[in-house]
This record gives sequence, C-alpha cells and structure tokens, in this order.
Amino acid sequence: MKIKNQLAIFFVLIVIWILFNNSLELEILGVGFILSLSLAFIFGRRTDVLDEFKFSPKAFFYTGVYLLVFFWDLVK
Repeated sequence: MKIKNQLAIFFVLIVIWILFNNSLELEILGVGFILSLSLAFIFGRRTDVLDEFKFSPKAFFYTGVYLLVFFWDLVK
C-alpha cells in the first residue's frame, strides 16, 4: 500500500506544480517531476491517508457525477 500513497502524492504534487507555474515547458516540467518524485518518495512511505480508500470504477463514476453537479450549480 505504500506505492499507492506515493503515487497519489506524486500526482497531486505534479498537478499543483503545473497549476502554480502555468507552463508546460520541458525544463519546468522536468524540475517539477524531479521535485514531486523526490517528495513523494520521502513522505509517501510515512502517510497512511489513502490506506482505507479503494480505487474502483464506481468511485471514479461518482466523483465525475459530483464534479458535474458541483460545476453546474457553480455556474447557475
């Protein structure tokens, strides 16, 4: 289960990096990839946030439904 935590932290960190830098240049993405990978490797082993969460198609479906309803009400 440690790999799942590290992957989740990596993806969250890389998305935050891209949003903060607002650029898809190779150099900036490379630095973000290295930083995200190293931070996920260091801190991913010690976290147990996602140990109880099960990734399933049903979870992704309901997340999509929730986001659609949320953005629809946000625009209204």
